[in-house]
Amino acid sequence: MENFRLATKTDAPLLAGIREKVWKETYEGIYPQEMLDTFDRILHEKRFHSQITAPDTLVYIVVFHGTPIGYFSFGRPRKKEERPKDLALHSLYLLSSHQGKGIGKRIFHFIRKYGEDHQLTKLYSSCNAHNQSALAFYEKMGGKILFSDVGHENPAEDSIYLEFDIDIEL
Repeated sequence: MENFRLATKTDAPLLAGIREKVWKETYEGIYPQEMLDTFDRILHEKRFHSQITAPDTLVYIVVFHGTPIGYFSFGRPRKKEERPKDLALHSLYLLSSHQGKGIGKRIFHFIRKYGEDHQLTKLYSSCNAHNQSALAFYEKMGGKILFSDVGHENPAEDSIYLEFDIDIEL
């Protein structure tokens, strides 16, 4: 069984390594190959450090039998004063060997429970428009597509934006 543990500043290198693995598994053929081949771990470590220390963001590591297999982060939207009852899913990454086993569903339950406990009503997320398995997962979790931002020269920039009700039971 998996568990979720809150990330600490010292986890930034681990998280960057997981991101690199997941990107190579997931985005081959979607992101430009050069982008995958030149993944900058130091840059991503710095970004994770910033997320972990941000006051309105929670970063969790997904651990399965003692081994980190993914992570997710969520928090208040950047413009929280405009959306006082909303929550944003910033990222959800699982190694492909652990997808399709209900872990993502349990992550969504965890995030929604957090939202309910904090009297929030909506959850927002985005995913790459070409990542069909992620889009199917988010729709299965009750996500409704709000809009698409596609047609960029770099397909890594093409996104689908989704809205979820917090109080739905999975």
